[in-house]
Amino acid sequence: MFGHQLESRMELTDTRRTVLRALAVGGTGAGALSGQVSAATRTITVEGGGADIWDTEDAFHFYYTPLTGDFDISVHVESMDDTDPWAKAGLMVRQRLAADAENAMLRYTPGNETSVQWRSDDGDETDSTTSDDVGIGAMDASWLGLVREGDTITGYGSTDGSDWTRIARLTTDHLDMSEDTYVGLAVTSHDRGTLCSTTFDSLSGLEPTENRDIGDVAVPGSVTTSDGTDEGSGDTGAGETVTPGTYRLVNVNSGKVLDVAGVSQENGATLHQWEDLGNPNQHWEVEHLGDGEYRLTASHSGQVAAVANAATKDGADVRQWPWSDQDNKRWRIEPTGDGAYLLRAVHSGKVMDVTGARTGDGANVIQWPAKGSANQQWRFEPVEEDGENDDGGSVEPVSQFTPDAGFASTDWFDDDVTVHRVQEPTRGAVEAAFQASGSRLVVFETSGTIDLGGETLAITEDRCWVAGQTAPSPGITFVNGMVQVDANDCVVQHVRSRIGPGSDGNIQGNDSLNTADDTRNNVVDHVTASWGTDECLSVGYDTSGITYTNNLVYEGLYDPYGDGSDHNYGTLVGDGADDVTLAGNVWAKCRSRMPRLKSGTRSVVANNLVYYFDEGAIADDSAETSFVGNTYLGTVASGDYVLEGGSAYLEDNVVADPPLDSDASFTDSDVLDSRPLWPDGLDVLSSGDVEGHNLANAGARPADRTADDRRIVEEIEERAGNDRLDSPYEYWIPNPDAVGGYPELPENTRSLSVPDSGLRDWIDRWARAVEDPGASPP
Repeated sequence: MFGHQLESRMELTDTRRTVLRALAVGGTGAGALSGQVSAATRTITVEGGGADIWDTEDAFHFYYTPLTGDFDISVHVESMDDTDPWAKAGLMVRQRLAADAENAMLRYTPGNETSVQWRSDDGDETDSTTSDDVGIGAMDASWLGLVREGDTITGYGSTDGSDWTRIARLTTDHLDMSEDTYVGLAVTSHDRGTLCSTTFDSLSGLEPTENRDIGDVAVPGSVTTSDGTDEGSGDTGAGETVTPGTYRLVNVNSGKVLDVAGVSQENGATLHQWEDLGNPNQHWEVEHLGDGEYRLTASHSGQVAAVANAATKDGADVRQWPWSDQDNKRWRIEPTGDGAYLLRAVHSGKVMDVTGARTGDGANVIQWPAKGSANQQWRFEPVEEDGENDDGGSVEPVSQFTPDAGFASTDWFDDDVTVHRVQEPTRGAVEAAFQASGSRLVVFETSGTIDLGGETLAITEDRCWVAGQTAPSPGITFVNGMVQVDANDCVVQHVRSRIGPGSDGNIQGNDSLNTADDTRNNVVDHVTASWGTDECLSVGYDTSGITYTNNLVYEGLYDPYGDGSDHNYGTLVGDGADDVTLAGNVWAKCRSRMPRLKSGTRSVVANNLVYYFDEGAIADDSAETSFVGNTYLGTVASGDYVLEGGSAYLEDNVVADPPLDSDASFTDSDVLDSRPLWPDGLDVLSSGDVEGHNLANAGARPADRTADDRRIVEEIEERAGNDRLDSPYEYWIPNPDAVGGYPELPENTRSLSVPDSGLRDWIDRWARAVEDPGASPP
């Protein structure tokens, strides 16, 4: 429209006044540009907030489209709210979508003449044709025209859309934009907490496709049109700026990724930046919620990025929190024009920011007013889905020892099992699933502490798989009662049981968890068992095919009733138990029975770790055991045998920190020349690898440990009891209160999507997610 009418460039001097006079050429072209502008008849209403489009950073609403090369655009300002004499509406071209980007604007205001302003480079001060020392380059005009031809940008004004006056011409002496720009309608209220509504019509030469707030805007803007189209608020007209999927979010300033600190699954865990390790706590599931708003969900925990306490203040932390439909958990994803995005909290209008523009690991992520700076910009890099393993899709185990490592078989489990969902952390809800008939899988859609009321909670029907790994963080803990497997063909995984002393004053039989007498083919894997008054984790009498792997057993209670009883024991294998496997377990801070192998038992005790004990393992004369690759640390009686009695095949067992006395022996057992029994699926580690492996893998949720489990692991690593080897009762505990009492875990919930097929693979993937800090849930 205007391009062919542009006058030749005027020679510009170095003085600012001369430059501005050259830009403002009033009255030229009024007769030459004849005829009414032809344009679409629809109206466009842009509502914009923000303090101003000025200084070094802007705050406004922008309805725009990306353009390459020349353009020739005009529009009429039909009406504009008078929120301030210097509220602005008009045509704008921007190099980027950041708040401090290089730009030029032909601006209409409620209280001043139409004029041109520009920012010469990113972060520079804005200049205009109405600066204080220059009173030219402005006119009364509600019709605006903006033209680019090569490197020159020219602004025109008109009172009727027919006769046009050139207001200013910008050359490379003023700004130097690349060919790729963003061009559109801009509105700022000049009042940060107020929206200015401006209606445009007769837009020609431009078809905006996207709209968003730029900079620190407290009240989100929007775009509507007279043809009934609501272009939405602060996002693209199409609704989505990023395709839903799983991404790593890379900070432009540091190159580091958005990370949940410590791979935590706890509510309120800090979000910070960290080196990309490829872990699920660095992977974010991006879901479009509509209206240009998104949910960002951490892959490892299922919790979402949220501004803590829904705070609106500058510097409020961004943390992970369970999803609820609140605006502090919703984000707008706004492109900056460089393949990066701002993440704007819906409730506050502030953006996700790496504090202090730091570049090191661990810098906190906060909310801050949008400046468009690199530490507020994030790139979305898609995360590729893991493929199948070489074995045809089975999940690679984390631990050396799987539930099938021993003599027990899990072949009974298939896709025909009934799924029982535990949806509240109560004894009744769990008991209904534990005691239902038929082959079944028990999954948990809640976390929490379940008080058993001083009574035993038993699995009484065969073929029950308890998948504690499916519970939301921090998982399931049973207290004040024993958990017992009183059935055959069962698996219990990834729960904690802490019986405590109860109130009956009876030590005998009060284990935290055990398999009942005369049961067979049962597995207890990745369980935490503590605070028992008899043993903490035991195997019943006359059982067969029992496998205990990767369990964390600790702090049997000494003298829990104040009567001088001294029964703080680890694990008993009852008379007549056959084909028992104890592998990859940790026993800590128990006086004895790690393990106790009673009469007629046949067992494999392999790659277990024991810390802080008086008597280690005891076997009756008729017991047979393959005792391989075990590590015993922190003995309070370095002159005693570690394994007493029975018949044993011994290989690669170690006593250290302190070692045995020079004249002491590891065992007085009848030593066998070969293993009396050994399961086909068991491969052992060197004893030198046992401590590191077991501390990384034992317990209910190694990647999501609760405070007590974490405390025990740290005490073992630090040899915390070694300065009390001469007074062990100062380190053993009499009751849970000595270490803070029963835990009160949060009750987090989620809905599980249980597949119709591939159930074993599905529960194994859930297991991996709570065992391996780098694994994702299915």
